[in-house]
Amino acid sequence: MDNNYDIWQSPTEARDILSKTLKSGQLGLLLGAGVSFDLGIPGWETIAKRCYDKSNISDKIDIPLNPNTQILGDIMDDVKDCFTNEDEYLELVSNCLYDGIELDFETAKKTLLIAISSLIVGKSRGSVNKIINLNFDSFLEWYLMVQGLNVLCTSREAEVRGDSDVEIIHPHGFLPHPNMKGFSNSKKIVFTLREIKNREMALMDYWKMRLYDFFRSKIFLSIGVSPLSLYEYIRNYLSDLDNKYSECERNMPYGFSVIPTGEIDSYQKSKLLKSGIVVVEVNIENIPQFIFNIAQSASGFEIPSQL
Repeated sequence: MDNNYDIWQSPTEARDILSKTLKSGQLGLLLGAGVSFDLGIPGWETIAKRCYDKSNISDKIDIPLNPNTQILGDIMDDVKDCFTNEDEYLELVSNCLYDGIELDFETAKKTLLIAISSLIVGKSRGSVNKIINLNFDSFLEWYLMVQGLNVLCTSREAEVRGDSDVEIIHPHGFLPHPNMKGFSNSKKIVFTLREIKNREMALMDYWKMRLYDFFRSKIFLSIGVSPLSLYEYIRNYLSDLDNKYSECERNMPYGFSVIPTGEIDSYQKSKLLKSGIVVVEVNIENIPQFIFNIAQSASGFEIPSQL
């Protein structure tokens, strides 16, 4: 698909178009592991290794250094095979996810979390009301509720929806922090290699339909989603939509992805752009300010400096 989306790859140009999208109510958020990692939540590799160490696997082997996605997926397949009770398996993953992590105001001081919430709390200037969270954790729900927002957490199929300020959809599953009362684990999570492949192959999966609906109805800002996940996972959904609605001409990209400078190669960047994802490279320490600038620009606040 030929497009001229490359004009929005600079942080300044991206900020301007994203602020307009926020103001119109069309902006959605796509959050990945990088957001949770910034809050102290361990990455997939650490969680998988913890689960493996605490499992009842009898013939354990040494996990290689820097295991790839295939190996980590295989590890979690082996771990899950030890359980006949799904709830016990989810409890193990939850324990490994939140080991040593508390919900407190030290967590609430995280700049990236504050920046993300700035896109959600506004009313008259427009706000984000729908979020796809690819993570299991409940930190964003907790933080927004602390601020008095009504949060709808969608983690189970056909969940009853009521009035809310923002809906947070967890297509891979949801494991709330033990101190978050009133929330429960989703019935299952997508974590093992088998589960990931089954999701990809399913023709009429509820969560796939929710993702398609999100990508059709919102222009997303991706935060904390790795270039590899965008390239191997998200791009497939967008390609499906292009094929299904080939007669419809789009004049806007599907979304924007803020990536730390130097963490994506030119080939991936080009392929993502062709798929409708504009990559905006920002120095990692400046990403929260980039997000703040979107909210401020939508409010008509004069941005004092450029990234």
